[in-house]
Amino acid sequence: LTINNIMVRKDLLDRPAMVLIDPNQMQQVLINLITNAAQAMPRGGQLAIRTAIRELTDGSDGIGRRATDFFKVAEQVMVCEVQDTGVGISPDKLGKVFDPFFTTKPPGEGTGLGLSIVRSIIEAHRGLISLQSQEGQGTTVRVTLPLANKEAMLVEMLTDVSERLLAGGQAELAVATCPADALDGLIRRHVAFALTDPDLIGVHDRDLTSLPADAARRVR
Repeated sequence: LTINNIMVRKDLLDRPAMVLIDPNQMQQVLINLITNAAQAMPRGGQLAIRTAIRELTDGSDGIGRRATDFFKVAEQVMVCEVQDTGVGISPDKLGKVFDPFFTTKPPGEGTGLGLSIVRSIIEAHRGLISLQSQEGQGTTVRVTLPLANKEAMLVEMLTDVSERLLAGGQAELAVATCPADALDGLIRRHVAFALTDPDLIGVHDRDLTSLPADAARRVR
């Protein structure tokens, strides 16, 4: 795909990665990074967009050096890279690219807030963003995000559903993440409705059908 003399190459995961994100915010991130890359190639060039699952192997900033770091060495993560062959960034400006109101663009062409906002969004997702550049050769921006497990995604989904459906009412949401708690809750609590994922929590059809009739009717 070639647009305005810029050849776009995509090297994406065959299957979507399981990552908990705000789609609108992440779209804003990608639009900003791709726009910056395109503007850095006024005479054309190559723009590469890559996604991959990688294992972290070094203890760089934000990876395993402190107890508060988001990531640990040997952890698997989702990585998205946007790379261009544009004008690049000079060494004296490279350390300032994420500062608010700092821009490498000519006056009137940038506010200097783009990458600052992008970093805030990525860090709110417990992720990292880094930038490497060589003047005259191009720039690579790498976004690293934590992979989500099924349990975390189910809890996130149920929490969102509860806020939407139960707002202003007297109902209460209870989440169980192990089979024993789930089955015990269905029997002992006054449950009006139950949503189960057998693959996730290990509850099989035979377990559900062995419930008392009044509890079994509430399972969906």
